[in-house]
Amino acid sequence: MENKYETVRKLQLIQVKLIKLFVNICEKEHLIYYMSAGTMLGAVRHNGYIPWDDDADFMMPREDYEKFLQVASKYMNGNYSIEHFYLDNQFPNCTARITTSEKKIYIKSAIKPRIENVWIDILPIDGMPNKKLVRLIHKGRLLFARAMFRLASFDKLTQLNKNRPWYEKILIEFAKRFPIQKILSYPKRWRAMDRALKKYSPKTSDLWLVFLGGYKFKEMFPKTVFGKGTLYDFEGMKLMGVDDYDTYLKGIYGNYMKLPPKEKRVPSHGQRIVSVNAHPSKQ
Repeated sequence: MENKYETVRKLQLIQVKLIKLFVNICEKEHLIYYMSAGTMLGAVRHNGYIPWDDDADFMMPREDYEKFLQVASKYMNGNYSIEHFYLDNQFPNCTARITTSEKKIYIKSAIKPRIENVWIDILPIDGMPNKKLVRLIHKGRLLFARAMFRLASFDKLTQLNKNRPWYEKILIEFAKRFPIQKILSYPKRWRAMDRALKKYSPKTSDLWLVFLGGYKFKEMFPKTVFGKGTLYDFEGMKLMGVDDYDTYLKGIYGNYMKLPPKEKRVPSHGQRIVSVNAHPSKQ
């Protein structure tokens, strides 16, 4: 039986191809991007992937993100594709993805396990109001919009293996017992969340927010933290990350250079590579 880290490493090496494609698009189209969250942490602490990390995340200021979605399709060929709600209003994710059909993965962390193409995530960076009271109101608006979106896509997007605040646990237990996603319109909830996020442009905001990742307001920082971008070593590549990585990583992880306990060094999505036509139970 394969060691779980051997399986994760195979997945990472497939994702590296997607990262190279993404960076190539950004360079040719003169688009700003940064490594995000665990990918940024991996670059600083490991010069590549965190050994047990099973995904890769990148973030782009909203204007660059929107342009990326407009031009990315012309760079896709063969096994590669761009996926986003703008292209398919039933796409079950709130971020953009570059995917490859080279391999499939079995995701067992959600309510309904599923098989998908290997992917990397690209997230928008949005602005936040400069005034504290307005910002507090906007935070509430975003949390409500995100909660409604998550409930509308409950079976596919809700991860059961995450540590959550008490109010999210209550919502999940409620959604398990009542078919609320049958009442909520998925496209309508997605558009409402998208409108709320785009209310404040990064160009005119002192604070930047990456709300669609896993950390919500923990990934909100002065735009000077992001800066113009700095190159970091990542799996033999030079990838753009935030200028002030220390402030960024401390804000999300605290003592980010300390490895977590062994029992927590596990893939976040519970992913496993499977053959294209195979059922995961036979792997």
